[in-house]
Amino acid sequence: MIRSRSNVACILAIFVSMILSVVAAAQVTITYGTNNSLNDLTACRAEAEAFMRSHPDIRVEVVGIGSTGDRILAAGMGGALPDVFIVKEQYWGMVKRSGFVLDLTDRVLRSGLRLSEFVPDHLEDVKMDGRFYGMPAQGYGSEGVELMAYNKDFFDRAGLAYPTDDWTWDEFVAISRKLTRRSGDQVELWGNTVGQPTNRHSLRWFLYAFGASVVDPVNNTTGLTSSQALQAVQLADDLVTVYGVSPPLAGRGTGPFLAGQTAIFGGGRSDIQAAIEESGYRVGVVMTPKGLEGARMDFLYPPHVWAISKESRYPDEAWIFLKWLLEDPEPVTIRAQVNTYATVPMISNIRVFERTLPSHLREEWWPAIRRYQPIRRKHDRLGGVEDTLFAKISAQLKVFYAGEQSLANAVANIRTEIEPMLREEGLIR
Repeated sequence: MIRSRSNVACILAIFVSMILSVVAAAQVTITYGTNNSLNDLTACRAEAEAFMRSHPDIRVEVVGIGSTGDRILAAGMGGALPDVFIVKEQYWGMVKRSGFVLDLTDRVLRSGLRLSEFVPDHLEDVKMDGRFYGMPAQGYGSEGVELMAYNKDFFDRAGLAYPTDDWTWDEFVAISRKLTRRSGDQVELWGNTVGQPTNRHSLRWFLYAFGASVVDPVNNTTGLTSSQALQAVQLADDLVTVYGVSPPLAGRGTGPFLAGQTAIFGGGRSDIQAAIEESGYRVGVVMTPKGLEGARMDFLYPPHVWAISKESRYPDEAWIFLKWLLEDPEPVTIRAQVNTYATVPMISNIRVFERTLPSHLREEWWPAIRRYQPIRRKHDRLGGVEDTLFAKISAQLKVFYAGEQSLANAVANIRTEIEPMLREEGLIR
Protein backbone atom coordinates (compact mmCIF):
# COMPACT_ATOMS: atom_id res chain seq x y z
CA MET A 1 0.00 0.00 0.00
CA ILE A 2 2.82 2.38 0.90
CA ARG A 3 4.63 1.47 -2.33
CA SER A 4 1.41 2.11 -4.29
CA ARG A 5 1.01 5.57 -2.76
CA SER A 6 4.65 6.29 -3.49
CA ASN A 7 4.17 5.32 -7.13
CA VAL A 8 1.11 7.58 -7.41
CA ALA A 9 3.07 10.48 -5.92
CA CYS A 10 5.88 9.93 -8.39
CA ILE A 11 3.45 9.84 -11.30
CA LEU A 12 1.78 13.05 -10.11
CA ALA A 13 5.15 14.76 -9.72
CA ILE A 14 6.13 13.75 -13.24
CA PHE A 15 2.76 14.92 -14.56
CA VAL A 16 3.05 18.32 -12.84
CA SER A 17 6.61 18.67 -14.08
CA MET A 18 5.46 17.96 -17.63
CA ILE A 19 2.70 20.58 -17.37
CA LEU A 20 5.13 23.17 -16.01
CA SER A 21 7.55 22.38 -18.81
CA VAL A 22 4.82 22.90 -21.39
CA VAL A 23 3.82 26.22 -19.75
CA ALA A 24 7.44 27.36 -19.59
CA ALA A 25 7.93 26.41 -23.21
CA ALA A 26 4.82 28.40 -24.18
CA GLN A 27 5.90 31.49 -22.24
CA VAL A 28 7.53 34.25 -24.25
CA THR A 29 10.10 36.60 -22.71
CA ILE A 30 10.32 40.21 -23.86
CA THR A 31 12.55 42.99 -22.56
CA TYR A 32 11.45 46.43 -21.39
CA GLY A 33 14.08 49.16 -21.59
CA THR A 34 14.18 52.37 -19.59
CA ASN A 35 16.75 54.78 -18.23
CA ASN A 36 18.90 53.88 -15.26
CA SER A 37 17.36 56.07 -12.56
CA LEU A 38 16.18 54.24 -9.45
CA ASN A 39 12.67 55.68 -9.68
CA ASP A 40 12.16 54.65 -13.28
CA LEU A 41 13.63 51.19 -12.81
CA THR A 42 11.40 50.70 -9.76
CA ALA A 43 8.31 51.86 -11.64
CA CYS A 44 9.09 49.72 -14.70
CA ARG A 45 9.66 46.61 -12.60
CA ALA A 46 6.35 47.18 -10.85
CA GLU A 47 4.66 47.61 -14.23
CA ALA A 48 6.21 44.38 -15.49
CA GLU A 49 5.03 42.45 -12.41
CA ALA A 50 1.50 43.83 -12.76
CA PHE A 51 1.37 42.96 -16.45
CA MET A 52 2.62 39.41 -15.90
CA ARG A 53 -0.09 38.76 -13.32
CA SER A 54 -2.73 39.24 -16.00
CA HIS A 55 -0.63 37.87 -18.89
CA PRO A 56 1.14 34.75 -17.54
CA ASP A 57 2.17 33.69 -21.05
CA ILE A 58 4.40 36.76 -21.47
CA ARG A 59 7.39 37.36 -19.24
CA VAL A 60 8.75 40.92 -19.08
CA GLU A 61 12.34 41.61 -18.04
CA VAL A 62 13.30 45.21 -17.26
CA VAL A 63 16.67 46.43 -18.51
CA GLY A 64 18.32 49.79 -17.98
CA ILE A 65 19.72 51.06 -21.27
CA GLY A 66 19.22 54.80 -20.86
CA SER A 67 16.72 56.84 -22.84
CA THR A 68 19.06 59.22 -24.67
CA GLY A 69 19.53 59.07 -28.40
CA ASP A 70 23.18 58.02 -28.45
CA ARG A 71 22.62 55.09 -26.10
CA ILE A 72 19.58 53.87 -27.98
CA LEU A 73 21.32 54.14 -31.35
CA ALA A 74 24.35 52.32 -29.94
CA ALA A 75 22.09 49.53 -28.67
CA GLY A 76 20.40 49.35 -32.07
CA MET A 77 23.70 49.10 -33.93
CA GLY A 78 24.81 46.38 -31.54
CA GLY A 79 21.59 44.41 -31.92
CA ALA A 80 20.84 44.94 -28.24
CA LEU A 81 17.70 47.06 -28.29
CA PRO A 82 15.01 45.86 -25.85
CA ASP A 83 11.73 44.72 -27.36
CA VAL A 84 9.90 47.70 -25.85
CA PHE A 85 11.74 50.85 -24.81
CA ILE A 86 11.16 54.49 -23.96
CA VAL A 87 12.78 57.44 -25.74
CA LYS A 88 13.07 60.97 -24.38
CA GLU A 89 11.28 63.53 -26.49
CA GLN A 90 14.36 65.40 -27.69
CA TYR A 91 15.88 62.22 -29.14
CA TRP A 92 12.80 60.75 -30.77
CA GLY A 93 13.44 62.42 -34.14
CA MET A 94 16.81 60.74 -34.60
CA VAL A 95 15.58 57.41 -33.23
CA LYS A 96 12.52 57.14 -35.47
CA ARG A 97 14.69 57.90 -38.52
CA SER A 98 17.31 55.34 -37.51
CA GLY A 99 15.61 52.29 -39.00
CA PHE A 100 15.72 50.50 -35.64
CA VAL A 101 12.05 50.96 -34.68
CA LEU A 102 9.08 48.91 -35.83
CA ASP A 103 6.30 50.43 -37.93
CA LEU A 104 3.27 50.08 -35.63
CA THR A 105 0.64 51.51 -37.95
CA ASP A 106 -1.28 48.32 -38.72
CA ARG A 107 -1.25 47.23 -35.09
CA VAL A 108 -2.42 50.63 -33.88
CA LEU A 109 -5.29 50.81 -36.36
CA ARG A 110 -6.41 47.19 -35.86
CA SER A 111 -6.17 47.15 -32.07
CA GLY A 112 -9.23 49.19 -31.15
CA LEU A 113 -7.03 51.68 -29.31
CA ARG A 114 -9.06 54.84 -28.70
CA LEU A 115 -6.92 57.38 -30.52
CA SER A 116 -9.35 60.17 -29.67
CA GLU A 117 -8.13 59.98 -26.06
CA PHE A 118 -4.58 61.04 -26.92
CA VAL A 119 -3.34 64.61 -27.27
CA PRO A 120 -3.67 65.15 -31.06
CA ASP A 121 -0.28 66.86 -31.37
CA HIS A 122 1.34 63.93 -29.59
CA LEU A 123 -0.03 61.45 -32.11
CA GLU A 124 1.58 63.53 -34.84
CA ASP A 125 4.86 63.67 -32.91
CA VAL A 126 5.24 59.88 -32.93
CA LYS A 127 4.65 59.54 -36.67
CA MET A 128 7.01 59.61 -39.61
CA ASP A 129 5.63 60.02 -43.13
CA GLY A 130 2.14 59.62 -41.69
CA ARG A 131 2.84 56.25 -40.06
CA PHE A 132 3.12 55.31 -36.40
CA TYR A 133 6.62 54.37 -35.26
CA GLY A 134 5.89 54.77 -31.57
CA MET A 135 3.16 55.78 -29.13
CA PRO A 136 3.05 58.71 -26.68
CA ALA A 137 4.16 57.74 -23.19
CA GLN A 138 2.71 60.96 -21.77
CA GLY A 139 -0.08 63.40 -22.35
CA TYR A 140 -2.32 64.38 -19.46
CA GLY A 141 -0.08 64.03 -16.44
CA SER A 142 2.48 66.21 -14.73
CA GLU A 143 5.24 65.92 -17.31
CA GLY A 144 6.39 69.02 -19.11
CA VAL A 145 4.57 71.42 -16.79
CA GLU A 146 6.51 74.41 -15.48
CA LEU A 147 5.01 76.14 -12.43
CA MET A 148 5.94 78.62 -9.72
CA ALA A 149 5.86 77.89 -6.00
CA TYR A 150 5.62 80.57 -3.33
CA ASN A 151 6.04 80.66 0.44
CA LYS A 152 2.67 81.67 1.90
CA ASP A 153 4.26 82.74 5.19
CA PHE A 154 6.41 85.36 3.46
CA PHE A 155 3.37 86.70 1.61
CA ASP A 156 1.39 86.90 4.87
CA ARG A 157 4.18 88.81 6.63
CA ALA A 158 4.35 91.29 3.75
CA GLY A 159 0.57 91.71 3.76
CA LEU A 160 0.31 90.50 0.18
CA ALA A 161 -2.50 88.53 -1.41
CA TYR A 162 -1.48 85.20 -2.88
CA PRO A 163 -0.86 85.32 -6.65
CA THR A 164 -3.42 83.90 -9.06
CA ASP A 165 -3.06 82.36 -12.49
CA ASP A 166 -3.95 85.71 -14.04
CA TRP A 167 -0.86 87.50 -12.78
CA THR A 168 1.43 89.21 -15.27
CA TRP A 169 5.18 89.70 -15.36
CA ASP A 170 4.65 93.34 -14.33
CA GLU A 171 2.75 92.15 -11.27
CA PHE A 172 5.43 89.54 -10.64
CA VAL A 173 8.06 92.30 -10.51
CA ALA A 174 5.94 94.48 -8.20
CA ILE A 175 5.26 91.59 -5.81
CA SER A 176 8.92 90.54 -5.81
CA ARG A 177 10.01 94.07 -4.89
CA LYS A 178 7.67 94.07 -1.89
CA LEU A 179 8.91 90.65 -0.77
CA THR A 180 12.64 91.38 -1.07
CA ARG A 181 14.22 92.28 2.30
CA ARG A 182 17.61 93.90 2.79
CA SER A 183 19.78 94.67 5.78
CA GLY A 184 22.37 97.18 4.64
CA ASP A 185 24.13 95.69 1.65
CA GLN A 186 22.95 92.16 2.48
CA VAL A 187 19.82 90.58 1.06
CA GLU A 188 17.96 88.66 3.75
CA LEU A 189 15.19 87.45 1.46
CA TRP A 190 15.02 87.48 -2.32
CA GLY A 191 11.64 88.13 -3.89
CA ASN A 192 12.33 85.38 -6.43
CA THR A 193 15.06 83.23 -7.91
CA VAL A 194 14.21 83.24 -11.60
CA GLY A 195 16.44 86.05 -12.90
CA GLN A 196 19.09 85.68 -15.61
CA PRO A 197 18.03 82.19 -16.70
CA THR A 198 20.32 80.00 -18.76
CA ASN A 199 18.48 76.70 -18.30
CA ARG A 200 16.45 75.63 -21.34
CA HIS A 201 13.29 75.34 -19.25
CA SER A 202 13.43 78.61 -17.34
CA LEU A 203 14.51 80.62 -20.38
CA ARG A 204 11.32 79.49 -22.08
CA TRP A 205 9.20 80.91 -19.21
CA PHE A 206 10.14 84.33 -20.54
CA LEU A 207 10.28 83.59 -24.27
CA TYR A 208 6.88 81.93 -24.48
CA ALA A 209 5.21 84.60 -22.33
CA PHE A 210 6.36 87.22 -24.81
CA GLY A 211 5.28 85.18 -27.83
CA ALA A 212 8.82 84.25 -28.81
CA SER A 213 10.54 80.91 -29.38
CA VAL A 214 13.90 79.47 -30.30
CA VAL A 215 12.88 78.76 -33.90
CA ASP A 216 11.06 81.06 -36.32
CA PRO A 217 10.27 78.79 -39.29
CA VAL A 218 8.24 81.48 -41.06
CA ASN A 219 11.26 83.76 -41.43
CA ASN A 220 13.77 80.89 -41.57
CA THR A 221 15.84 82.06 -38.64
CA THR A 222 16.13 81.68 -34.92
CA GLY A 223 13.24 83.27 -33.05
CA LEU A 224 15.71 84.77 -30.59
CA THR A 225 16.30 87.69 -32.97
CA SER A 226 12.70 88.92 -32.70
CA SER A 227 11.73 92.01 -30.72
CA GLN A 228 9.60 89.82 -28.46
CA ALA A 229 12.58 87.62 -27.61
CA LEU A 230 14.74 90.66 -26.89
CA GLN A 231 12.09 92.01 -24.51
CA ALA A 232 11.85 88.65 -22.78
CA VAL A 233 15.59 88.26 -22.21
CA GLN A 234 15.93 91.89 -21.15
CA LEU A 235 13.28 91.41 -18.47
CA ALA A 236 15.05 88.27 -17.26
CA ASP A 237 18.22 90.32 -16.83
CA ASP A 238 16.41 93.32 -15.32
CA LEU A 239 15.15 91.19 -12.43
CA VAL A 240 18.77 91.13 -11.27
CA THR A 241 20.41 94.29 -12.59
CA VAL A 242 17.56 96.83 -12.43
CA TYR A 243 15.00 95.63 -9.89
CA GLY A 244 17.37 93.72 -7.62
CA VAL A 245 14.75 91.11 -6.74
CA SER A 246 16.66 87.99 -7.84
CA PRO A 247 20.23 86.78 -7.34
CA PRO A 248 22.40 86.51 -10.47
CA LEU A 249 22.10 83.44 -12.70
CA ALA A 250 19.25 82.06 -10.60
CA GLY A 251 16.83 80.65 -13.12
CA ARG A 252 15.79 77.43 -11.46
CA GLY A 253 16.28 75.12 -8.51
CA THR A 254 14.83 74.38 -5.08
CA GLY A 255 17.87 75.08 -2.89
CA PRO A 256 17.26 78.75 -1.94
CA PHE A 257 13.54 78.10 -1.48
CA LEU A 258 14.10 75.15 0.84
CA ALA A 259 16.59 77.26 2.81
CA GLY A 260 14.08 80.08 3.25
CA GLN A 261 16.16 82.49 1.15
CA THR A 262 13.55 83.27 -1.51
CA ALA A 263 9.80 83.75 -1.59
CA ILE A 264 9.13 82.53 -5.14
CA PHE A 265 10.84 80.07 -7.44
CA GLY A 266 9.96 78.27 -10.64
CA GLY A 267 10.50 74.68 -11.65
CA GLY A 268 9.17 71.47 -13.05
CA ARG A 269 7.25 68.59 -11.57
CA SER A 270 9.89 67.28 -9.18
CA ASP A 271 11.07 70.75 -8.10
CA ILE A 272 7.60 71.89 -7.04
CA GLN A 273 6.88 68.56 -5.38
CA ALA A 274 10.11 68.84 -3.37
CA ALA A 275 9.16 72.36 -2.25
CA ILE A 276 5.84 71.09 -0.91
CA GLU A 277 7.22 67.97 0.75
CA GLU A 278 10.59 69.12 2.08
CA SER A 279 10.48 72.84 2.87
CA GLY A 280 8.36 72.72 6.01
CA TYR A 281 6.57 75.86 4.80
CA ARG A 282 3.04 76.45 3.64
CA VAL A 283 3.54 76.37 -0.10
CA GLY A 284 1.25 77.67 -2.82
CA VAL A 285 1.52 76.76 -6.48
CA VAL A 286 0.57 78.98 -9.38
CA MET A 287 1.03 79.13 -13.14
CA THR A 288 3.90 81.19 -14.55
CA PRO A 289 3.03 84.85 -15.24
CA LYS A 290 1.41 86.07 -18.42
CA GLY A 291 3.26 88.25 -20.85
CA LEU A 292 2.26 90.13 -23.96
CA GLU A 293 -1.32 89.56 -25.07
CA GLY A 294 -1.90 87.10 -22.25
CA ALA A 295 0.61 84.53 -23.52
CA ARG A 296 2.43 82.35 -21.02
CA MET A 297 4.52 79.26 -20.57
CA ASP A 298 2.71 76.16 -21.74
CA PHE A 299 3.41 72.45 -21.83
CA LEU A 300 7.09 72.39 -22.55
CA TYR A 301 7.65 69.22 -24.49
CA PRO A 302 6.39 66.75 -26.98
CA PRO A 303 5.98 63.41 -25.18
CA HIS A 304 8.43 60.71 -24.30
CA VAL A 305 7.74 57.84 -26.70
CA TRP A 306 7.32 54.08 -26.33
CA ALA A 307 8.67 52.13 -29.29
CA ILE A 308 9.25 48.51 -30.31
CA SER A 309 12.51 47.28 -31.78
CA LYS A 310 12.35 46.33 -35.45
CA GLU A 311 14.48 43.29 -34.56
CA SER A 312 12.14 42.04 -31.83
CA ARG A 313 11.57 38.29 -32.01
CA TYR A 314 8.15 38.75 -30.46
CA PRO A 315 6.59 41.91 -31.91
CA ASP A 316 3.02 40.78 -31.26
CA GLU A 317 3.70 40.16 -27.58
CA ALA A 318 5.64 43.42 -27.37
CA TRP A 319 2.60 45.23 -28.79
CA ILE A 320 0.30 43.56 -26.25
CA PHE A 321 2.52 44.91 -23.49
CA LEU A 322 2.78 48.37 -25.04
CA LYS A 323 -0.99 48.61 -25.49
CA TRP A 324 -1.43 47.61 -21.84
CA LEU A 325 0.96 50.39 -20.80
CA LEU A 326 -1.09 52.86 -22.82
CA GLU A 327 -4.62 52.12 -21.70
CA ASP A 328 -4.63 50.10 -18.48
CA PRO A 329 -5.07 52.14 -15.27
CA GLU A 330 -2.57 50.06 -13.29
CA PRO A 331 0.61 51.61 -14.81
CA VAL A 332 -0.83 55.06 -14.04
CA THR A 333 -1.37 54.05 -10.42
CA ILE A 334 2.16 52.67 -10.17
CA ARG A 335 3.74 55.84 -11.55
CA ALA A 336 1.75 58.02 -9.17
CA GLN A 337 2.88 55.93 -6.21
CA VAL A 338 6.54 55.68 -7.19
CA ASN A 339 7.49 59.13 -8.42
CA THR A 340 4.40 61.09 -9.57
CA TYR A 341 5.93 61.33 -13.03
CA ALA A 342 2.56 60.76 -14.54
CA THR A 343 2.53 58.47 -17.52
CA VAL A 344 -1.04 59.32 -18.49
CA PRO A 345 -1.15 59.18 -22.29
CA MET A 346 -4.94 58.69 -22.44
CA ILE A 347 -7.42 61.13 -20.98
CA SER A 348 -9.64 58.45 -19.42
CA ASN A 349 -6.94 57.68 -16.83
CA ILE A 350 -6.58 61.19 -15.40
CA ARG A 351 -8.88 60.44 -12.48
CA VAL A 352 -6.99 57.25 -11.70
CA PHE A 353 -3.78 59.21 -11.30
CA GLU A 354 -5.51 61.92 -9.27
CA ARG A 355 -7.00 59.45 -6.79
CA THR A 356 -3.62 57.83 -6.22
CA LEU A 357 -1.79 61.04 -5.31
CA PRO A 358 -1.14 61.78 -1.63
CA SER A 359 -3.46 64.47 -0.26
CA HIS A 360 -0.78 67.16 0.15
CA LEU A 361 -0.08 67.04 -3.59
CA ARG A 362 -3.77 67.03 -4.50
CA GLU A 363 -4.31 70.30 -2.64
CA GLU A 364 -1.92 72.66 -4.48
CA TRP A 365 0.30 70.84 -6.95
CA TRP A 366 -2.16 68.79 -8.97
CA PRO A 367 -4.85 71.51 -9.38
CA ALA A 368 -2.23 73.85 -10.86
CA ILE A 369 -1.13 71.13 -13.26
CA ARG A 370 -4.72 70.41 -14.27
CA ARG A 371 -5.26 74.09 -15.03
CA TYR A 372 -2.52 73.73 -17.63
CA GLN A 373 -4.26 70.86 -19.40
CA PRO A 374 -6.24 72.97 -21.90
CA ILE A 375 -3.17 75.04 -22.84
CA ARG A 376 -1.67 73.60 -25.98
CA ARG A 377 0.49 75.29 -28.56
CA LYS A 378 3.07 74.32 -31.12
CA HIS A 379 6.18 74.69 -29.04
CA ASP A 380 9.78 74.36 -30.16
CA ARG A 381 10.51 70.91 -31.55
CA LEU A 382 14.29 70.98 -31.49
CA GLY A 383 14.90 67.26 -31.73
CA GLY A 384 18.26 65.76 -30.95
CA VAL A 385 20.10 69.09 -31.14
CA GLU A 386 18.20 70.72 -28.26
CA ASP A 387 20.90 70.18 -25.64
CA THR A 388 23.64 71.47 -27.94
CA LEU A 389 21.58 74.48 -29.03
CA PHE A 390 20.89 75.55 -25.47
CA ALA A 391 24.50 75.07 -24.46
CA LYS A 392 25.45 77.64 -27.11
CA ILE A 393 22.57 79.96 -26.19
CA SER A 394 23.43 79.78 -22.49
CA ALA A 395 27.12 80.50 -23.09
CA GLN A 396 26.34 83.72 -24.95
CA LEU A 397 23.69 84.84 -22.46
CA LYS A 398 26.10 84.39 -19.56
CA VAL A 399 28.49 86.83 -21.23
CA PHE A 400 25.60 89.29 -21.63
CA TYR A 401 24.45 88.84 -18.03
CA ALA A 402 28.01 89.54 -16.87
CA GLY A 403 27.91 92.88 -18.68
CA GLU A 404 30.67 91.88 -21.09
CA GLN A 405 28.61 92.18 -24.27
CA SER A 406 25.34 93.80 -25.32
CA LEU A 407 22.16 91.82 -25.78
CA ALA A 408 22.27 92.63 -29.50
CA ASN A 409 25.76 91.15 -29.78
CA ALA A 410 24.75 88.09 -27.77
CA VAL A 411 21.80 87.42 -30.07
CA ALA A 412 23.92 87.99 -33.18
CA ASN A 413 26.48 85.47 -31.91
CA ILE A 414 23.73 82.99 -31.05
CA ARG A 415 22.29 83.31 -34.54
CA THR A 416 25.69 82.69 -36.13
CA GLU A 417 26.27 79.60 -34.01
CA ILE A 418 22.89 77.88 -34.08
CA GLU A 419 21.36 78.62 -37.49
CA PRO A 420 23.59 76.08 -39.29
CA MET A 421 22.46 73.45 -36.78
CA LEU A 422 18.80 74.41 -37.27
CA ARG A 423 19.20 74.03 -41.03
CA GLU A 424 20.97 70.71 -40.75
CA GLU A 425 18.16 69.44 -38.52
CA GLY A 426 15.58 70.65 -41.06
CA LEU A 427 14.01 73.09 -38.60
CA ILE A 428 14.58 76.03 -40.95
CA ARG A 429 15.37 76.09 -44.66
